[in-house]
Amino acid sequence: MPAGAFSPPPRVDSAVVHFEVFPVPRFKVKDEAFFLKVVKTSFSQRRKTLSNSLKKFKGIKEALNEAGIDPKLRPENLGINDFVRLADKLQ
Repeated sequence: MPAGAFSPPPRVDSAVVHFEVFPVPRFKVKDEAFFLKVVKTSFSQRRKTLSNSLKKFKGIKEALNEAGIDPKLRPENLGINDFVRLADKLQ
């Protein structure tokens, strides 16, 4: 229903989102728990570069290089495939 259908009209917009779950994962990772740890750690320190936010992982600079990812990028600049490649290289 449009906002004007209510009295007083709300000052927010709403939407319905429909998610379709794939029967099999779209991306294949070696270790899903490790992948999630890499992603979570990447985003844990806001506005840090990947090399800084992931420095607790041994060999992060080499893994970023092997995955073809610029270490100066921030996590929000990466796609899921990038995180998959990076997590797989870190293992």
